Order: sequence, then C-alpha cells, then structure tokens
Amino acid sequence: MLVVYFRAWMQPQVWAAVFFLYKSLKACQRTIAAMKFIIKLFPEITIKSQSVRLRFIKILTGNIRNVLKHYDETLAVVRHWDNIEVRAKDENQRLAIRDALTRIPGIHHILEVEDVPFTDMHDIFEKALVQYRDQLEGKTFCVRVKRRGKHDFSSIDVERYVGGGLNQHIESARVKLTNPEVTVHLEVEDDRLLLIKGRYEGIGGFPIGTQEDVLSLISGGFDSGVSSYMLMRRGCRVHYCFFNLGGAAHEIGVASGGALSVEPFWQLPPRAFCRY
Repeated sequence: MLVVYFRAWMQPQVWAAVFFLYKSLKACQRTIAAMKFIIKLFPEITIKSQSVRLRFIKILTGNIRNVLKHYDETLAVVRHWDNIEVRAKDENQRLAIRDALTRIPGIHHILEVEDVPFTDMHDIFEKALVQYRDQLEGKTFCVRVKRRGKHDFSSIDVERYVGGGLNQHIESARVKLTNPEVTVHLEVEDDRLLLIKGRYEGIGGFPIGTQEDVLSLISGGFDSGVSSYMLMRRGCRVHYCFFNLGGAAHEIGVASGGALSVEPFWQLPPRAFCRY
C-alpha cells in the first residue's frame, strides 16, 4: 500500500495539480493584500555566513511581526533570502505601518510597492504610465529595472521600452540617465510587476535579539540615551537601571530627556526600567 501511495504521488498529473493550486493560492494572497512593503536588509547582514544570515532574518521577521500586529492582526510577514515582504489589508494603517518599519533595527530601507500582473513589455509600460505620469510632468527621468525569473526580454530591454514610451507620452518630461530628478524603479518577478511607489530609509543595524542583553545606567544626560540607542542598533536588548538621587524632579527629567524618551521609538517592546 505504501508503494502504491508513493507511486501515485509521483505521477506528473498529481504534481501539476499541486503546483497549480500553490500558484493560485499565492496569486490570490497577493490580490487580497491592499498594500505591500518590500524590506531590504542592512548590508552587513548580507555578508554573514549562511547560517548566521538565516538566523538574523528569522529574528528580524519575528520582530517585525511583533511590532506590526498592534496595527493589523491579519497582515502577513514573509521572509526571503534577500528581503522580507509585509502584506496588509487595512489601508487606514498604511502610514502607521510604514512609520513603524522605519524604527526597527536591521532594516536598511523599505519599498512601498504595488504588486500587479503583466503580460508583456507594452503592458508594463501602460501600468508604469498610469503610476508615474503625474510625477514626471516637467521633470527629467530615467527608468531602472530589476528582473527575476525567465522572460523573453532583458532588464535593459524593459528600461528602453518603458523609458521611450514615457518620453513620447509625456511631452514635458525629458530623459536623463545621470542624476535625473525622478527615477522610475520597476521590479519584474516571474509574471508579476512591482511598481515602486516610494522608498523610505530605515535605521540599519542588526535585529534586536541577535546579540547579548545589556544593562544601561541612566544618569539623566543625553549620553545615556545615545549609548543605549547605539547598542540597540547593534542588536542588543537594552535594560535600564536608574538611581534616583534627586527625588521626583530628577525622575521626571530622566524620563523626558534621557534614554526613556527614545526607548519606545527604537526598541519594541519596552524593556524593564529599574528604580533605586
């Protein structure tokens, strides 16, 4: 019985059906998502060994999920070898999610993209024209394309075709390959087109939890906050210790001007704060 079951699974028709179902579910998930962010890793993570890199990506994915679940419990965080995808449905939380991502250590930059299907290069041009027409009015521009998958065209072919089409259909726009005012970024992945709507810089560093925990002594000056922030960017989970020698006024001053004023901004969830 086991042999018969194994042979049945090895039939090409079975694998074809499974593959079709997988692609359909994946496309459906992409269609349902109202917004999508592509998170690029801090470059220092990408030069680590394979095992260390995978561990860092896994920890960063968990940190992102823990932070963003407060804004949208239904969002999906999917990790890949060179980036992390965040897909969410609640359009009202777009700015909050984007702002939160810029505060998480380990992220180099965030791309806000529109994920749409395409059929050929002309279809890519038409979608790019709708997306970027208003941005290119009266501006110099160039087109940059990244491509993954098997296609009958190259990245340069898409750049030339889309760039030429935009130049013809937008009279006030002008092509400039070096230092243009607007760069049209496109990414082609298999049968999907990613229209990049915006790029937002992260704080870089290593994900929180990849290094050992540390204890930060809070004195009330800004040096405590700066040193704590620098350790957070290196992947350390920071705990605080405060010796209250000046009464309530001293404690209020530390809370408003010291490390606690930046701690919720950079490190989530908040760590312990000990008073002595």
